[in-house]
Amino acid sequence: MQYGNESGIMVLDMFAGAGGLSEGFFRNGFNFIAHIEKDKLASKTLETRALYHALKNNDMLDIYYEYLKGVK
Repeated sequence: MQYGNESGIMVLDMFAGAGGLSEGFFRNGFNFIAHIEKDKLASKTLETRALYHALKNNDMLDIYYEYLKGVK
């Protein structure tokens, strides 16, 4: 599965919070090395959004929408 696009620019997001800044980087084609966040709920939000972008880049958003609906 391809993650991100071919921009080649890598980002390390430290003290990421829920990922507002990350979202801007995602939408502009940056590739992430990692997100660093100690808050568990904020980390789950980051994880969900990273998954969304990975699925979007691979034309697999149906999996994301099923997840949101709680479909297994």
